[in-house]
Amino acid sequence: MGIAPECWPGASKLQPIIFKECLDTINQDLIPSGTDPNIPLKFSRDFRLNPDVMLPYFWKSQGGNCVVGVDFERTLDGYDRTSLNDLKRVAMAIARKCVISPPHLGGIVEPVGWQRKLTVTMGGFSLPANKILNDTLSSE
Repeated sequence: MGIAPECWPGASKLQPIIFKECLDTINQDLIPSGTDPNIPLKFSRDFRLNPDVMLPYFWKSQGGNCVVGVDFERTLDGYDRTSLNDLKRVAMAIARKCVISPPHLGGIVEPVGWQRKLTVTMGGFSLPANKILNDTLSSE
């Protein structure tokens, strides 16, 4: 099954982003050194479920404004599992389709993960990433 990103519309609050900045974020920041990118991690908003990654979680480019985020789809809770390599593959699909092409704003892929509960987003921001991303998603 292929990955089909949905690109953000041109009239959004997001700032345009540069493919190289997103590529650097995906290749340098998404997978910390010393981490096996193929091991499935548990993602959750609930600390009582002892997740490996608390949601929402964001990776921001160093010196740029490209942000990659992972969270649950709006109405779902609990936990889901996926590997960092899977997140990297999804983020690359968004960058190739929605950052290289105008309006260069990024996009979203959902659902992701073993239970199909996760959402991966990419966008450009001039304010703190989590505030802008949450404001954008809640206004749509």
